[in-house]
Amino acid sequence: MNEKVPSSNEKLNDPSPGNRLRHLREAKGLSLEQIAEQTHVRLQYLKAIEKEDLEALFCPAYAKSYLKAYCRAIDADEDILDSYRELIETSKFEKSSSSEPNIPSKSYRIPVFIGLIIIVIIAIAVFLLKPRAIDDRPVVQSAESPPDSLTSVPDISAGKILETVVFEDSLLTLRIIASETTWVRVMVDGSDKPGFIMSPGSIRIFDAREDFRITLGNAGGVELNLNGRPVPPLGEAGQVVRDIPLGWKTIESPSP
Repeated sequence: MNEKVPSSNEKLNDPSPGNRLRHLREAKGLSLEQIAEQTHVRLQYLKAIEKEDLEALFCPAYAKSYLKAYCRAIDADEDILDSYRELIETSKFEKSSSSEPNIPSKSYRIPVFIGLIIIVIIAIAVFLLKPRAIDDRPVVQSAESPPDSLTSVPDISAGKILETVVFEDSLLTLRIIASETTWVRVMVDGSDKPGFIMSPGSIRIFDAREDFRITLGNAGGVELNLNGRPVPPLGEAGQVVRDIPLGWKTIESPSP
């Protein structure tokens, strides 16, 4: 004897549209998982439809769309669909349409990603192609502004003059030319300056009003010039000399 499949119009103990849909689905031997696979509606939304949990369906538009797909899958009669639609229209959704899942489409994400890449490439190109300002002025170091780096002077031994220093009558100008790697510290008018290392071919220039005191880690590795006059060597190569005074008397004393 064949079992009769109840019509969706049969009166049930609970005639609510959600229960009528569930009974019709079970009578057809279909599971919610099968309906979900067939309609591409999430299982949680199908369960919400049968339980008439409209809050879980976010908004009337979503609820009607899911309901229509469900009813088509189980071949439900129009009266069930109309009953459920009436239930949707008369119900108050706790969650507004603005609460619906934020699932950006791939067609939206891809252009945004490409746009970000283009912006980064343009920023890098602007940075690399931006012209750099080149300062061609000669570097002259004074006692008031200690230099941060050494000034490289090529071909010092060949006697090439790379700059001209104008000496003022009221200032002492000390010029240090390194022929070997040498550690140097200069005290200007009693003010101590940080020590530094000079490499071969580099020069440093300091100004003072009274005097200098110079300390050398390699006395024979530098040549000293005070207001245009050569200063006799302060020691031999590799010799350390400390706090040697250089002032107006040094200029007045004849060179050996």
